[in-house]
Formats: sequence, C-alpha cells, structure tokens
Amino acid sequence: MTSFPRIMYILGRSDMRLLVHPIRVDHALEGARARGLDVAPLLEAAGMEPRGGADMIPIQPFLRLMWVVQAALDDEYLGLTARPLRKGAHGLIAAHASQATCLLEAYERVTRFLNILDLGIEHTLVSSRGEVRHEVRPTETQGPVHQLSMEIALVVPHSLLSWLGGHRIPINRVSLDFHPPVEAHSYRWVFGGAPTRYGQACTSLSIPAPALRRRVQRTEAQALAWGARFPSDIFLSHPPLEGLALEVANAVEGLLESGQRATIESVAIGLGLEPYTLRRRLKDRGLAFIHLRTEVKREFATRLLVTTTLTVEEISERVGFGQPSAFVRAFRGWTGLTPRAYRAGDTA
Repeated sequence: MTSFPRIMYILGRSDMRLLVHPIRVDHALEGARARGLDVAPLLEAAGMEPRGGADMIPIQPFLRLMWVVQAALDDEYLGLTARPLRKGAHGLIAAHASQATCLLEAYERVTRFLNILDLGIEHTLVSSRGEVRHEVRPTETQGPVHQLSMEIALVVPHSLLSWLGGHRIPINRVSLDFHPPVEAHSYRWVFGGAPTRYGQACTSLSIPAPALRRRVQRTEAQALAWGARFPSDIFLSHPPLEGLALEVANAVEGLLESGQRATIESVAIGLGLEPYTLRRRLKDRGLAFIHLRTEVKREFATRLLVTTTLTVEEISERVGFGQPSAFVRAFRGWTGLTPRAYRAGDTA
C-alpha cells in the first residue's frame, strides 16, 4: 500500500490572504483506500503527486482532490463516516435550513437532519450562559470515528450557517478530543482563529448566542445551488454582507449565473425599485453599486476557475467583461495572479 506523507494545504480567500489548514493527503484518501480503491488514479485525476515534507498546497488542488474522491465514492464525506452521504445531500440540508426564520432554528434543522442520516456522529446543541455549543460524538454503535470527519462535522454546519446569514459567525472557543498534532500552531485557523483546546472530553465549538438571532438571508433555490457547489463554498470566501447590500449581491449573482448582464437597471428591476432609488439607498448606507458588483464578480470568477473547466475566455464572458484581456487585468488586480496561474494553484 502506498504511503503518503503529511501535506499542509493552504485554504482561504480568493484575494490570496490565505490560511493554512493542516489536512493530510492520507486522511483525504483514507476512505477510498478502505473501500479498496487504487488511490494513484485519484491523485492523477486531481493533478497531484505524492510529495515529501510539509509542502504548502493551495486551495485549488485540495478541492480537486475532494471532488475526485467524492465522485469515486459517491460520498460527500469522503468515505470517512459510518454511511456514505450521497451526492446532493448537502443541498437538501441547506434547503431545509433555509426555511428557518433565524440562524438558531437553521442550526437546529441542520443538526436534526444530520442525526437522522445516522452517519455515526451524534450532533447536539447546548445553550448555556449566553452561548450555543455544538457538540459532536461518535454514536454508541459506531465507536471511534476518524478525526477529520469530526472536524468536518463542526466546520460544515458553521460555514453553512455563516453563508445563510450573510456574515461569518464568530466562534468563542473550540474543544477537540484528540492530542495536539504536529501542526497545532496552525490548527486554530481552521476555526477562524478561535482559541482551541486539545484532549477534551468532547469535540465541540461554542458560538455567542446573539449571533444566531440573525435572520436567514438566503432562499431555498440559493441553498440548493450552495449544495451543488459543495465543498467549494466551505473554503472560498464570501464578502460579509447583510440587508440591502446582500439583496443586491444576490441579485447580481443570479444575473451572472443566468448569463445576463448585471447592471444597476437590471438589479433594480429584480428588486422592484427604480435605479435612482437603489443608488440613493446604497449611498445612504455608505455603499456603491459598482463596488458590490465587483465583489460578486471576483467571487463568481474565482468559483468558476476552481469548480469548472470553462476556459478563461468563457469565464470572462460569464463574468461580464467585454474582452478577456480586461478580465485578466482585473483578476490580477484582485488576487495578484493571472486566472490561469490561480487555477493551476501557483501561489508564487
């Protein structure tokens, strides 16, 4: 059996302010190996090779590897849980959560849904002293559960709830029931810089209760689209928006997704407003339509580069640039890289 050394993955923002996530290649492939699959073709399909040392690998090959393993196993959790989570499951979870009136109710819906799926991990929400603690434990019948699947069980709901609310939910603290890994100095950034404790009786993360009083900002259709992109939106950044700014961003994204031009006139029509009214309301909030549209275009272009095989020219057209050269210049200004270099995972 081939042995793969530890790999450090850079995960993070499309503007290249990147975070280090100490996920190991052998962990990502462990479920496939347990199912008797030859992992060499999986690595080849992801455009990766085994490497020695603690190489810094960017988000793009990491996501490619996850998609390849998910497709090979038909399991969105990489074969690391007691039962496979079939393709599209996260879309259904997100759609169910989007029907909630507030983020706390959405959190409850997500954890109930995951418990019904019986993946070998029990999810519990505990309210105490102004915070909500999300605890995860192996079920009694399952026994020990892979460390990575326990982390995913915390990270995915938190990321989904942050996306549903249009703003990253702060984390007070994280408790992990394993001992500090070699990469412990980087590990806390997996959870947004929250204080992280090891060797605890239960794996959990704690969130300030007021953060979960926010209303759900995403529609069911948007939630299903989030699920179809899984897991890219877990690791790719999204601007923290709310209220009118979020409505505008959603409208711009919807127009781009459908191949239409996102002008202030088309967005205003979608929101039932006159263009001058939309411009005035944004100005009253210290916002400008062109800046919001640019943020969405950047995130949309990044997603297409990472999640599709569309050419740079095709992406340029989808994002609304008249000429590919203009798109390349804009993308270099956003990230410091050309689109092709970003897609290739070149962080140099």
